[in-house]
Amino acid sequence: MAGVSDSKGFQSTFSSFGKGGFAPQDWEGHFISYDVSEWLSEGDGVLQFFTTDNKRYSLTIIHVPRRGFVLQFDCRSLDVQKTLFCNYVVADRDAMNRFENVDDGLIYPTGCIVAPTTAWIAVSAFLKNPTEPSSKLEWIADKDIAWPEQ
Repeated sequence: MAGVSDSKGFQSTFSSFGKGGFAPQDWEGHFISYDVSEWLSEGDGVLQFFTTDNKRYSLTIIHVPRRGFVLQFDCRSLDVQKTLFCNYVVADRDAMNRFENVDDGLIYPTGCIVAPTTAWIAVSAFLKNPTEPSSKLEWIADKDIAWPEQ
């Protein structure tokens, strides 16, 4: 991976998940053995990876209780403070024009709510190669979503 260095590397905004590190096995159980009460206690969070060429790759994980997660993958240039791209995992393309409040006023397409096992595919891929989204999932650019007026 070009521009990847151990001196930059991973960070997390989660308070207790992944405290053992950023190896996939440190995170897998939170998705494969999904426990809604564990997630309600932990809350949403962001996995971030900082590269030596001053980019920040982020996987934002938004918990939708009893249903799964909304996952946002983005890259930001820290040199110019600009988001270079922002994508969401698609669960149901037919539901991309329906929106719902999934977390304290945050509105997302219903079609972006994925099951915990599907979320794990994206999280595992990010932990293995944080500069590329999983090719096993369908992604949509935020600019291609018909967001409602707010």
